[in-house]
Amino acid sequence: MLNDNKETIKCKFCDGNILAREGDTYGDCDSCGSTVKLPKQTETVTKKTESNTSKDKKFEYTLENALHHWTSFPFLDKPKHSIALCIIIILIAYILWELAVGIWQQPLYYVLGVFMLFIGIVPYFVPTRYYFFESGLVVIYPVAKVEKLYSDYGCFYADKNGIMLSTFKRPRRLDAFRGQSIRFSKTKEEREMIIEFLKKKGIKRF
Repeated sequence: MLNDNKETIKCKFCDGNILAREGDTYGDCDSCGSTVKLPKQTETVTKKTESNTSKDKKFEYTLENALHHWTSFPFLDKPKHSIALCIIIILIAYILWELAVGIWQQPLYYVLGVFMLFIGIVPYFVPTRYYFFESGLVVIYPVAKVEKLYSDYGCFYADKNGIMLSTFKRPRRLDAFRGQSIRFSKTKEEREMIIEFLKKKGIKRF
């Protein structure tokens, strides 16, 4: 922070300094002279740092106060399907071994093949917890956590796992990478409730 309530912001074009007074909408770079729009003060808010509370995120929450929440674990919810899937994986891994190591003598191909096989089905083998709050949702994986506002999404629609929340106004192929898949529990008792909840939040259903 500088004097006269000025804040130094880095220019995205040349990494120079942009001097902006408190309340200004635009600022000029002292290096390249570019005029850029300044971030709103309300966009940066420091949140609570206590356990189970969001840190430096767009909305504040505690998991205990979720309006709706459940855990999805397909590996345990669908035992017959899981057994069949494991058998298929073992067979594919065996075929990859015979091809990559036995015939081609390229063990690296085997490692890459197995990695690509598992990366797409990892969510099936781990529990995922879903929490819906008044302002946004939280999805907790074993090694990661996603926190999003409902305003980040433009529509939602049914997919093979449950429903897909899309960042676009209409379904797009990029949803698999940019959207958020919501997988329901074994009983799917929360499905209709969540669909109505999302519609009330202004997210269009397709």
